[in-house]
Amino acid sequence: MNGFPERRNFPNLADYARALEAHAGHPPVSTLRILGDAIIFDPPREHLGFMDFERRYSNLLAVIGYAAALESIKFAYIGNEAFLER
Repeated sequence: MNGFPERRNFPNLADYARALEAHAGHPPVSTLRILGDAIIFDPPREHLGFMDFERRYSNLLAVIGYAAALESIKFAYIGNEAFLER
């Protein structure tokens, strides 16, 4: 994908996560954080309806899904206790 951030171009996972957020049109460190060797989707705790949530985060979730498949990046959502037990 032309212009898509490549993991190899970033010295650490946090910098890569910031680039992914920017690529999706989000301010860096606004929604993604790092836990160990994984990127965690941790959106602000706003009370959004489904349509607002989808409008706000669908691009970012697509970018993360693509990055996870392309780069073999671990990805999790906040509240996924099964991930934290690993």
